[in-house]
Amino acid sequence: MKDIKGYEGLYAITTNGQVWSYPKKIAGGHCGKFLKPLVVSSGYLQVGFRVKGSRHVYLVHRLVAQAFIPNPLEKKCINHKNWNKSDNRIGNLEWVSYKENMAHAKINNLTARGENNGNSKLNLGIVERIRNIKNKTFTDIGREFGISRVQVANIIKRKQWQR
Repeated sequence: MKDIKGYEGLYAITTNGQVWSYPKKIAGGHCGKFLKPLVVSSGYLQVGFRVKGSRHVYLVHRLVAQAFIPNPLEKKCINHKNWNKSDNRIGNLEWVSYKENMAHAKINNLTARGENNGNSKLNLGIVERIRNIKNKTFTDIGREFGISRVQVANIIKRKQWQR
């Protein structure tokens, strides 16, 4: 267990991602405990610290990596090797660049593609209809479906919606 940088003597982190709150004097007694992390909408675990009336929130995997995993190349992202966002053991984490993190997600089919992407305006049926339209400009097709002419071109050339 190591103290969390900036919170020495207040909070510590273990190699498997448990966050410890050191004992504090409360009404003549002491209490120290492991904090219960919150699962945020992205699936990562998060903990909050209260120091001098201010609340500070951190992702658990980032605390583990900062405390235990060397980062000589100063990479910004942390990858969960087994894809499980709640498995914050040091053996499951590694520092990576944004590009490396995205490549890992793509190789392992972890990116929401096509109609599974929450930002998608289209579904596979509409894409097939777009590909079958003849004698209309990309601009006209885009207006019809609420997308840009560049997106229409990319769909037809199979740069997007590659199926």
